[in-house]
Amino acid sequence: MILRCAVLAVAIVTFAPIATAQCTDDQLQLVANRYYALGDKGLKSAPIADALKQDLIVCAGEPAAHKIAALAFGVVAQRDAADGPLAMSYAELAMREVMLMNALMGSNPPTRYVVSNAGARMPIAFTDSYEVSKRSVHGLLEAERRAGRTINMAALVRPGDPPLKCDVHASSIAQQAAYWMKDRKGLLPGGVALVDGVLAACGPADSNGLSIRGYRADLMLSLATAFPAAPEAVTWLRNAMADSDAIFAQRPDGIYSGWKKSDLQRLDLAAWKVFSANNVTLPMDQWFSPVNLGKTTTAIIIAAQLDAAYAQDMAPGSLSTYPAYRAVLTPAFGAAKALPADKAREARKMLHLAAKRHADGDWRREANKSLKKPYDFLYNWIDPDYVPPPTSPQ
Repeated sequence: MILRCAVLAVAIVTFAPIATAQCTDDQLQLVANRYYALGDKGLKSAPIADALKQDLIVCAGEPAAHKIAALAFGVVAQRDAADGPLAMSYAELAMREVMLMNALMGSNPPTRYVVSNAGARMPIAFTDSYEVSKRSVHGLLEAERRAGRTINMAALVRPGDPPLKCDVHASSIAQQAAYWMKDRKGLLPGGVALVDGVLAACGPADSNGLSIRGYRADLMLSLATAFPAAPEAVTWLRNAMADSDAIFAQRPDGIYSGWKKSDLQRLDLAAWKVFSANNVTLPMDQWFSPVNLGKTTTAIIIAAQLDAAYAQDMAPGSLSTYPAYRAVLTPAFGAAKALPADKAREARKMLHLAAKRHADGDWRREANKSLKKPYDFLYNWIDPDYVPPPTSPQ
């Protein structure tokens, strides 16, 4: 069986020149021949891969050679899948070649050609670089899953390699890794390290960096939503919140690709599920501290306490004056009023949010969903904007 060679040439290249005087047409053809040779099941992978490594010494810096090498090492990793650690090493080589290809592409490279197995002259194109990257990223994560060894980031960007840039290629790698883990509902340490590694090349306001944060936030939120009771769920959720805050600090309307305002609702719902499932608590004297005041997460924690107290009050034989519920709200209201005026208002708004979302059933444990809704008069007065209805004339 001979490997299909169409993947090497989708269209004429429109990316970046680099000095590659050493990599002659004949030497580039040798690189392509290694790739084609892997289609012969009768040939062992290791000698072909070793020869390819030698070819790349001469063709280092030639993006066309790095593209072909990424595809070739990816094939070797697949052929040697039964040997987890060995397959992992080849998958890392494939990913490194993708990063070199990405780093060396620019705006207008010369078109390089190779001859296919069928004797046709083929241009080496980069319009499919996203698919080449996706193949390598997915192959790398699959290899990590099988090998049980974390991806070695030092193997992907070695001393002397071009440094990672915060560009569309970095964003694509993060997206591909995040989507792979999201689809399989599980994190891989190396997969997260890959996303974190490309993000490290970005500044706080870089648009591609914000997209990477969006992909990471979506991944963490999806896992927290799927497994709210998992021990790691609180960490996943807080990581998603941190990325969300970083995105909205730079883009108040969110970003079109990766993280939008509508995702805040998902974050809100997941926070309730995760915090209640893991019994996340916060002492009352910390509710209105600078780091917690006005935070939805704080309101959720307060709602969880209100939920437990209200369920106690609604138990058969309990008093009808709601003593447990009031025992949460009354001292909290007193602490809120004691704050400076602007902070007191924010604290009261947060308390009212917690009480109302609990009353509406949004932030209520499943076991308590069937309880009748708390009366409005138990909490509506906490809202600083509350206006009592006019009294009827006698």
